[in-house]
Amino acid sequence: MRDLKKNQQRLQYATYSDQITIYERDEEGNIIYVDIDGEQIPSIDGEIAGYNKPVIFFANIAMSGGESEAKEYGVNSTDYEAVIVTTDKSLPIDELSLIWHTTEPALDADGLVDADSADYKVIAVKPSLNGMKYLLKKLPKGGRKDGEQKDSGI
Repeated sequence: MRDLKKNQQRLQYATYSDQITIYERDEEGNIIYVDIDGEQIPSIDGEIAGYNKPVIFFANIAMSGGESEAKEYGVNSTDYEAVIVTTDKSLPIDELSLIWHTTEPALDADGLVDADSADYKVIAVKPSLNGMKYLLKKLPKGGRKDGEQKDSGI
C-alpha cells in the first residue's frame, strides 16, 4: 500500500487520558462545597472523559459508509462515516481516540480538551502488514450522541 503525500490531509488526534471529575460551581465560577459531618466536601457534578492535547498528523481520509449492509472487518458499513488510511504504524490512535478533520480542537473553560469539538471518534483500528486503517464515526457538534450523558464521556 502506498501513502502518497498529495492524498494526505492535515488531521489531529487526541488520545484518552483518564476520567476527570467535574465539580458544581456557583454563578461566579467558584466550586460549591457541602458540609458533611463538619468537613467541607466539594459537590461533584459528574465525570467526563479526559483527553491529551491534540496532535497534528497527516493521512488519507475518505468519506465512506452508507446504506449497504456489507460488513468489513465485522463492522457494518452503516456504523461508520469515514476511514483514515496511513502507512504510519507508530500513531497511538485507538478506539478511545478523537479525530478533528474540518474543525480545530477547542478547550473548555478549565483548559481541558473539549470532546464536543471533535469531528469523529474512532470505532475500530485495523492493522495490516504495511499500514493502518481507522474506521470513524461522525460526532454531533455541541452534544453527545445516542443519549450519552455528560458524565459518561464519549
